[in-house]
Amino acid sequence: MLRRTFPPWQDSGIEFFLSPDGDRQNYVHFIINADGAVYDAKCERMGGESRADAAWNSSAEVKAGRGKEAWTLEFRIPLKELAGFDPEKAVFNMARNRNLKSPCGVKLYTWSPYIKGFHDSLNYGRLRFDVPAEEKLIENGDFTVPFSGRYFGGWWADQNEVNQGFIAYDEKIFRKGGRSLRIRNDGKKRRLVTQWLPKLKSNTTYQLTYDLKMENVKSSGNDGGVVINFGAPANVFYPKNRYFGTMPWTSQGMTFKTGVFTKEHPAFIRLQFFPGTGTVWFDNLQLKEIKEQP
Repeated sequence: MLRRTFPPWQDSGIEFFLSPDGDRQNYVHFIINADGAVYDAKCERMGGESRADAAWNSSAEVKAGRGKEAWTLEFRIPLKELAGFDPEKAVFNMARNRNLKSPCGVKLYTWSPYIKGFHDSLNYGRLRFDVPAEEKLIENGDFTVPFSGRYFGGWWADQNEVNQGFIAYDEKIFRKGGRSLRIRNDGKKRRLVTQWLPKLKSNTTYQLTYDLKMENVKSSGNDGGVVINFGAPANVFYPKNRYFGTMPWTSQGMTFKTGVFTKEHPAFIRLQFFPGTGTVWFDNLQLKEIKEQP
């Protein structure tokens, strides 16, 4: 790890603030620039001020890379360095510093509300941690896997519909991860993506949660609208009345119980837009098993 020897806030970089146990008084602070240089400190919030122990070494692993128009950062912190870490209570803030040539000067951005500065831990937001990859039942539920051919990670789409732009990633409208999956319809046919779910068990209860946004979704007949379809193995549709109209980003969920899967009837999930017009965006799909009480 390349450690910073002069004040890191004098350079362009990314800042992270994390209160591991959510007490909002004790937190850690990181600043990393595009060269991968790191400033790390343990901090304590006392009233309206913060005290920093810059002698603390987080043992963070950092990889930074420069491109023609952007730079990237990979950042890992060993959990053993985050005393009292609780994924259900941890609070977080992220900031961006841009030190530009005149006349732009310094530009500052922050994820949490900027009321009393970047160190205003009382206004930090909650972190929502993903299930570890090996436990995920849905692949690429946040649509961060790069598109390839007609595959959006584990999601399969018709090649013609991809080529015509009816099904695509959207990097301007998303809920998390930097992109969503967008399905647009012109009223002529059903448009969908499918993913097989080999990890689902027979005779087991599951819960699906996801984020949904719609714009002017209308039906072209008696069988239109947006729906999520599970092969479980019999078809399960949610919601029964389907989605129509315009809706801002909204968190949705459903619970269902599987039957007996066979080679002829495996498990799958489909995001479907039946014949109609409009646009729908999906993001942050997560599927988990619900343990039934004995």
